[in-house]
Amino acid sequence: MNSSIRTGSTSANALQHNLVLVNIFLGLQLFGLFGSIIVLICALIASVKRYGSWYSFMISWIISSVSYTLLFFGGQHDDPTPTIGLCMAQASLIYAAPPHTAASTLGLVIQIWFSVHEGLGKKPFTGQRIWAHVFLLLPYILWLMIVIESLVIALMYPDTVKRSSSGMYCSSRIIIPGRISAALVSIILLLAIIVEALIIISIRKRWKALREQTVGSLVVRGTLFMIFGFIAAVLSLTFTFLVNKGPHMNIVVSTIPIAAIIMFGTQRDLMGVLMFWRWRSAKRDVEGNPES
Repeated sequence: MNSSIRTGSTSANALQHNLVLVNIFLGLQLFGLFGSIIVLICALIASVKRYGSWYSFMISWIISSVSYTLLFFGGQHDDPTPTIGLCMAQASLIYAAPPHTAASTLGLVIQIWFSVHEGLGKKPFTGQRIWAHVFLLLPYILWLMIVIESLVIALMYPDTVKRSSSGMYCSSRIIIPGRISAALVSIILLLAIIVEALIIISIRKRWKALREQTVGSLVVRGTLFMIFGFIAAVLSLTFTFLVNKGPHMNIVVSTIPIAAIIMFGTQRDLMGVLMFWRWRSAKRDVEGNPES
């Protein structure tokens, strides 16, 4: 009994102590959420056709941001002891979110590799279409498996699911789900970095043939994003061996969806959709000057 009282008091003090950092964390996650939704809507409106893996990539960040802001949307972001049902749901989702986004990143990078390979005039890889579908579905299969695994553990040991010491989200005191998640992220992102390196090697002598194509833009943006992916992989390796992660590290990780928005949401056609007032103004100019 005394132990549970001390635990509750510690959680309350930690939440009060980190309130500013909690709000920063929530702000970054909400920016990532609504920014990803806007980018996705713009892509659906834009005339340029995109790969299914691109949409999967953006959807994965929406799911991730919702997972980390579940307490906020449940109206319990400032409650040191959220309801157990909501806490279990968030704990299960946040363990699944990082492997999901990592796998969707790998899927996008592999699709870019396929496109670069064909853009260089080479024959498609054996079973390329099948592999493209596999890597499109894999992130969601992996996500579902980890959600179920984490939820089962949470239901078996409900007393271990509490608000984290940083106060930013709910997690389990059992370290196995977190370490499995972090290890998967590390492996998947390192594979993505290897594929990205293969892409760079493939195009280093034929860049002129690709840079005018849409895939050329994706290669550049993908390379820049993989820099952030490398940082995430290093952090995930750290998470694998650290039980208590500080709030500052969580904030660093929460900037990755914002990086994804900046890298992939600033393509010319998407910006054209977003700045709707400019094409409306251009349309009025054309209507006002029919001879032009």
